[in-house]
Amino acid sequence: LLLAIDVQRLLELERFEEAESAVRVTLEKSPTAVAPILLLSEILDKAGKQDQSLELLSKSADELPKEASLQIRLVEKLLSARKFPLAAQRLEQMKK
Repeated sequence: LLLAIDVQRLLELERFEEAESAVRVTLEKSPTAVAPILLLSEILDKAGKQDQSLELLSKSADELPKEASLQIRLVEKLLSARKFPLAAQRLEQMKK
């Protein structure tokens, strides 16, 4: 929770690199922690790194297939990027 608050402050100040660095440190310690993954995705989006955000979500969703929040966020990103076939494929995978 404190990390999220600190990151929000950094994002408000548009200090994207510092926010990204702080979250990456947390992910090094807990690479499968969903909240920091989603937070990093948000940071990358706000920093204009949408491709990296999509790559992070895709990789994380593959590694953690039972994490619905990752799957949903990935589908949202794919739809926003107008990658409809990939979004449909992910939705089908979620049904299984």
